[in-house]
Amino acid sequence: MYAMRVALCALVIGMSALTGLAPRALAAPTVDAPPATPTAVAAPPHDIPARAWSPHATPLSLPEPPRGFVTERVGPVVWTYPEAARSLVRPLERALPSIWQTLLDDFGATDLDPHLTIRVGRDADEMRALAPSSLPPPPYASGVAYPDQGVILLTFSAPGTGARPNMTALLTHELSHVALRRAVGGEPIPRWFTEGVAVYQANEHSFARMKTLWEASVGEAWIPLHELSERFPSRGGAVDLAYAQSADFIRFLREDDPSASRFRALLAALRQGDPLPEALSKAYDRSEQTLEREWHSDLRERFRALPLLIGGSGIWLIGTVLLVVAYLRKRHQMRRVLARWGELERQQDLARAKDAIALLRTWADAAQRPDPNATDGPEDRAAEAAAAEPEAPAAPSAPARPDRADAQPERSASPEATAPYRRPDSGVPTVEHEGRRHTLH
Repeated sequence: MYAMRVALCALVIGMSALTGLAPRALAAPTVDAPPATPTAVAAPPHDIPARAWSPHATPLSLPEPPRGFVTERVGPVVWTYPEAARSLVRPLERALPSIWQTLLDDFGATDLDPHLTIRVGRDADEMRALAPSSLPPPPYASGVAYPDQGVILLTFSAPGTGARPNMTALLTHELSHVALRRAVGGEPIPRWFTEGVAVYQANEHSFARMKTLWEASVGEAWIPLHELSERFPSRGGAVDLAYAQSADFIRFLREDDPSASRFRALLAALRQGDPLPEALSKAYDRSEQTLEREWHSDLRERFRALPLLIGGSGIWLIGTVLLVVAYLRKRHQMRRVLARWGELERQQDLARAKDAIALLRTWADAAQRPDPNATDGPEDRAAEAAAAEPEAPAAPSAPARPDRADAQPERSASPEATAPYRRPDSGVPTVEHEGRRHTLH
């Protein structure tokens, strides 16, 4: 018996290692949650800000998207996301109509308001920049829903780990909060019920929840459902147990109702304003306490059969395998984180280079543009430059030739020689020089 307990502890350790290193985008947070309100009927799930769950919620004032974000309308849904993440958002846009229709079919509702506003960031900081300043998202959440306003915030990077969560499951989880709120007409619902429905519809499986349920089953350390409805835990392991119980109790209700007819009758009773215990009695023909006892018995049978099915040696083997898988998953996550950081740095360097090129072009255009205050044109500047040059000195005149003895005396020109040439009758111009007449050609 002692060896069996040790083997079970090894299995739990392996499961803890695996889930501790996996993304915790949708699992219960390990940090302290915000204090719960005195009545859990008005307390929202962990991924819904408290004031956004108020019956008198007011319209949200959403900030303008940061630089590099785009906003587009796809049917009744307005999407806002980074331009660089368009290829990551497209699959979510294509998947949303079928997810929403599945939720409506599950709730048995056909006339719910389909209008939504979905804002997506690459990390928690961008998601916070897209959120209303008066209702920021919890620091541990990868997704946030504002059901009364139909607003959903998502991030591609889980806070703390930087790993990318299952975006389809994350979107389904947050859509479930909005759809359930509309399906019950805004009537108050216990926090544990809302979270359990979202986990079930998103098909989220967590070894951490299994470990928590197993520990509670062994020690009979359950939190009664009526206590969860009155006050949801806000600290420590009680928060993990509350979320694990919520998800598994909804699983128990749905497995006993494959056609979802009883579940739909439960929602109809809630929409009429019945408290949850009365709605459960109407839909399942059993009291809340009876359903809770049946669920505890189901858990005991599940966990009691586990050691018998795999044996002590099998538990040791599974624990070892889980430790190895946890190590490999952690290494894979770190590689993805480093690759994502490298891509972000590349995008930032590219943006800075584009800004620098734009600035240089602005400077070049300003340098080529003529000064409107200048009065001198190019001709005036050329004339001023020519005037500033020193004047070249005049060439010296040739000296007078000395008189020679044999020099002929200078003859005086005859009147005919000095007279201008006359055009003869023949019409050919002539001139007379030194007694001879010369014809000009």
